[in-house]
Amino acid sequence: MLAVLAALVAISPKRAAAQCPQCAPTPTQLLIYPGVPTGACSVIPPILAEDQANGVIYGCQFVSGIGTWVPQTGGSFYSPTVLVNGSSVTTVAQALTALPANGGTIDARGCTSGSLNLGTYDPGAKEVVLLLGACNYTASQIIEEPGEQIIGSGSYDSETVVTVTSSVNGTYVIAPNSGLRDLTSMVFSHFILDVEGTGTGLGCVQINPSQTNTSAIVNRISDMLFASRGGASVGTCIALNGTGATIGGENTVSGVSITNNEFLFNPSSTNDLSITGSVSGVAITANVMDSTGTAINCNSTKAFGIKIDGNSFPASSAPISNTGCLGVDIFANEYNGNNPLPDSGGSGDTLTSPLQGQSIAVGPSPAFTTINASPGLRWGNSGLIVTTGTYAVACDTSTSVLAGDRDSTVVLGNGNTTVNLPDPTATGCTGNFVVSLYNVDTVNHTVNAGGSSHLDVLNGSTSANGVTSFTLGPGQVATVNFNASGTLGVVKIPSSGGSSSAAVYGGGCSGVVISAGNSSVLGLGEPQTSGGCSSAEVDSHGSIVTHACTVKNLQVASSAAGLNSSDGVVTIRTAPAANGTFANSAVTCTIGTGKTCADGTHTASVSAGNMISATVATQSASTLADLLVYVDCQ
Repeated sequence: MLAVLAALVAISPKRAAAQCPQCAPTPTQLLIYPGVPTGACSVIPPILAEDQANGVIYGCQFVSGIGTWVPQTGGSFYSPTVLVNGSSVTTVAQALTALPANGGTIDARGCTSGSLNLGTYDPGAKEVVLLLGACNYTASQIIEEPGEQIIGSGSYDSETVVTVTSSVNGTYVIAPNSGLRDLTSMVFSHFILDVEGTGTGLGCVQINPSQTNTSAIVNRISDMLFASRGGASVGTCIALNGTGATIGGENTVSGVSITNNEFLFNPSSTNDLSITGSVSGVAITANVMDSTGTAINCNSTKAFGIKIDGNSFPASSAPISNTGCLGVDIFANEYNGNNPLPDSGGSGDTLTSPLQGQSIAVGPSPAFTTINASPGLRWGNSGLIVTTGTYAVACDTSTSVLAGDRDSTVVLGNGNTTVNLPDPTATGCTGNFVVSLYNVDTVNHTVNAGGSSHLDVLNGSTSANGVTSFTLGPGQVATVNFNASGTLGVVKIPSSGGSSSAAVYGGGCSGVVISAGNSSVLGLGEPQTSGGCSSAEVDSHGSIVTHACTVKNLQVASSAAGLNSSDGVVTIRTAPAANGTFANSAVTCTIGTGKTCADGTHTASVSAGNMISATVATQSASTLADLLVYVDCQ
């Protein structure tokens, strides 16, 4: 108790050194001295003396068999002190009137009959310490004022009881003032607050500086028992609600200590403690919260710096809920029958245990709480489809990974044609930067490497190594993953094209080929038409490619051998679209004097909608005939 009261000294410079509440729990007389009290004193009945010049309270103690005035230690109260003695001062309201404009101390620990009814207790602009004895007090409501202290005798089990009765639904029995005064340096300590009345959803204490130019700073609620012994309907017991737009300014709550209290309601309250709005610097320690549901509810994206340490939640299996509070520190709490609640390790972890399969992720600034994250791949570009002509993949910002495109899906739509990857050595892009690109457009998109990095592009069967750009066709997906040094990115483009990722294109012609000319192979998808080998080349004879792939593994057969080693050069030709301009690819082989040839080395990349065909170049008087041509496209 002495340590608790000693901690109050720093709250207000207006306090003079004074006594602890237990020094004289039922005083009968207060003697006033202009300076240090002199002469002998008696301890029976208990007598206190005040040094008005210095604001020091003295008690009587025996020293060497003589009653001696000794300064009382262990805390400080405001000076002067008015004693509710049942004769000259009979009520707390009368004592409040007797105090000067700057306030003082009201000593109502004598439990005289007139002192037991506090009515609507509101010290107004006076900074007042109200000392209560080990008896039962009643009140209509207690109004919060700057510098206000209400301190009972001893801990809550010493039976200092304040019963507040209300018939108005949703009323807090300790509530903010309406006089545009701050809610600062308040202390409520060492008594039982008994909430009663016919109103529903009643509350215990509301710290809500909602008036113009008001705030709530450095307040303490300690060594209390919150209860409803008559079974009143209690909603939220303690509510911290800052209505300010930003943390630390007007209409905000900061520096609240809620320590060593017990919450005991029948029926259980909705929440023992609720935090909403702009709230910071809250210590919730060594409390016993008997709620069967959520005992502490943090519901604000503007609240941070919440410490929840050493509390007991004996009746709840999910005592703490966080739907937005930031920078929450949880340590050494127990719940539901001595089960340890998971700690945050001081880093501000989530308030609730994760579901199976969830991972822990760091939430947004400014306080970076950790949250339980369910698996999923978020969309980049702020969740929007890219429709601009050129899109720059974004690095992390100085405060958030979520602000960039790291580990996200960037969806490329109509209007976009070019994607510029970032420099993987730049700030915010280091550390194995990865991004997925989805092309939902109907045209190709060019993806460029950033900085001095290079790309290895894999399509499921081949790779193009060390390139600085690649083409992402319609319906294609690419995952780009850079190495730790940022020099190389691996691009994976899964094979596509329905139920099979590979296709075989084949065809042929019958009859003898044109002598010393290029014959169109009616094929790569067309039947071996009679007489076709004698037809002149027509590029429209061919097949449309259904999916992006790599042409390779050319195989050619003839029913007759060639004339010489140069006879029968078969070449795969490609065009960018149906009826487009065809060009020879690198895929080729020469039949020569044999009847077959093959090319397993060269490849050609084609996109969905491209065309492929085959031609054969012959020598004069060539004897090649009845050609068959097949090629893989994977």
